[in-house]
Amino acid sequence: MTVTNPIELKLDELDTTGKMISSCSFKLDHIYGTETSQSQIFEEFEDLIKSSLQGHNCSLLAVGQSGSGKTYSLEGQIKDPEAQGIITRSILLLFREINILKEQGWNLEISVCFIEIDEEIKDLFQFDTVGHTEHRAPDIKTDDKMKRVYITEVTTMKIKDPEEVHSLLSTVMERKANKNNNPATNQKK
Repeated sequence: MTVTNPIELKLDELDTTGKMISSCSFKLDHIYGTETSQSQIFEEFEDLIKSSLQGHNCSLLAVGQSGSGKTYSLEGQIKDPEAQGIITRSILLLFREINILKEQGWNLEISVCFIEIDEEIKDLFQFDTVGHTEHRAPDIKTDDKMKRVYITEVTTMKIKDPEEVHSLLSTVMERKANKNNNPATNQKK
């Protein structure tokens, strides 16, 4: 099942007596079913990724409850071309487009950062196997004059080819898995 017509969801929070406490609405452009392939999902984002080469700032947020497929859609399986996620497919697309532009005389660089936002913003390049860091915590800032939102104190790395990104992504995924499986790091400070 893939729903492509805009859908509005309204969620009401009720107290124990049935009285509405709060209400919020979400507008969704697409809902993807479990049979939707990684390539079908990526097709929806391909133009967004290409627009970054035209100077547009682009972000993709994956939102949902635990186990809903956010990580799989974003990361997929790097070494399996059919199961590659949005990140891997985006990097491959960007480098294909950059190589075309380089042939036309352009000089372009790509830098990456990996962040995770849940109860707090996490720089996924900065936590060690124990989950502690000596760096300042990332923070969201706004620049009203430039009309932009950005995150400070995030590690950014320049990359030269897709393989370098795959290596970094694998390292980040491994660190996340180790951190999530370590009971000492799952406790709040």
